Amino acid sequence: MELENLLVTRIKIAGSFQNVTLYSGVLYLLKSPTTLYLYDWNKWIQSASIGDVPIYRDPFPSQNIEATLETLNPFFIRAVAFPSALKDFFVYNHVLYYIDESGFWNMSMERQDAVKQRLREGNFLELLLSNKKRVALVAGEKGIYEYLLSPAYSLGLPAVDEEERFYLLDAAPTYHAEWHGHDLLQSDEQGQAVQLLSFRHSRGQLTLFAKIPATALTAQRIYFSEELPLFQKDLTPTNALFTFFKHGKSAKKSNPFKQQAVPIYILSHPLFPEVTFSNNVITVSNGEKELVIQLNNAKLLALDKAAILRWHHYDRSRYYRNQLHIVEPEQVILYLFTELEPD
Repeated sequence: MELENLLVTRIKIAGSFQNVTLYSGVLYLLKSPTTLYLYDWNKWIQSASIGDVPIYRDPFPSQNIEATLETLNPFFIRAVAFPSALKDFFVYNHVLYYIDESGFWNMSMERQDAVKQRLREGNFLELLLSNKKRVALVAGEKGIYEYLLSPAYSLGLPAVDEEERFYLLDAAPTYHAEWHGHDLLQSDEQGQAVQLLSFRHSRGQLTLFAKIPATALTAQRIYFSEELPLFQKDLTPTNALFTFFKHGKSAKKSNPFKQQAVPIYILSHPLFPEVTFSNNVITVSNGEKELVIQLNNAKLLALDKAAILRWHHYDRSRYYRNQLHIVEPEQVILYLFTELEPD
C-alpha cells in the first residue's frame, strides 16, 4: 500500500479528560477522576458522515473532525459516578474492571443498578489486560499480581485468593509492566526493565517457566517481509490476458486483498523476542520522547509524549484495531487509519 492510499482521520474531542476507551459500540470518557460518561459510538460516527468530510492530500491523505461534549450530547447514554478516583480501567465482556486507591473492582455495564464489587484490597498502580485475556496488576513494592479473568485458564501457582482467582506472580518491586503474548516484562520505578516472566501455555494450563533477569536478555530486531499475492481468487481468465484499450483509456487498478480498515501493531519492548511484520502495516513504537507511527517502516507521524497523558490501542478488538486514542490535557484525539480506493 502506498502512502497516497492511506487515509488518516483525526477526531478531536475538546475538553479535559482523564482516560478513554472504546468497547462494543460504546465510547467511555472519564471526564473527571470520579465520573465516567458513556456515549453511543456507532450512532455518533454515522451522524458525523466521515465520508463527506474533506480530504487533504498534503503530505498524505487526511481529514479532521472537531467535536465537543455538546456535540456528543445527542448520543449520551449515561454517567457512572465513583466514590474514589479511577486510576485505570478496561471493559471486558460488558464488565468494567478498575483500580482506585482502595483496590481492584468490577461492575456490570449492562445494568444501571449494578453493584460495584471489590475483588481485591490493595494499592495498585497499573491494570494491564493482554490480548490473551490475562490481567496483571502492578503493586509497586509488593510486586506484581495476576487476576485470572478467563475461566479457560488455570495457573500453576499458589493462589493468594483461590475464590477470586488472584495470584502473586513475583514479589520483586514492580512499577510498570508490559505483556507480550503470555510473557510479562517487569520494570522498576525509573522504567528500566528488571525481569521477564516467561510462561508456557498448554490446553489452558499456564506455567511460570522461567524468571529471566533483564541483563540476560538481548535486544530484538524487527523484520519486514514482502507478502506476494500468490493465491488470488479472482484470477484473470486465460482468454483475457491481453486486453486492448481505446486511446485515452486505461485499466482500473484493483486490489483483491484490500481491506477498508488498516490495523495497527504496537512494537513491543526491545527485550521481547524478535518479531516479523508483513509490509503494508502500520506500526507504533513507544520511544523515550515520541510515539512514532510508521507505514512500511517509514515515519508517518511522531507524537510528542510530553503532551500525552495516556494512549490506547485495541489489539483484542475485531472492529477497532485501526484506531489509536490519545489523551492530552485539553483534548482527546482519536486516530483512524483506513485504505482509500485507488483512483
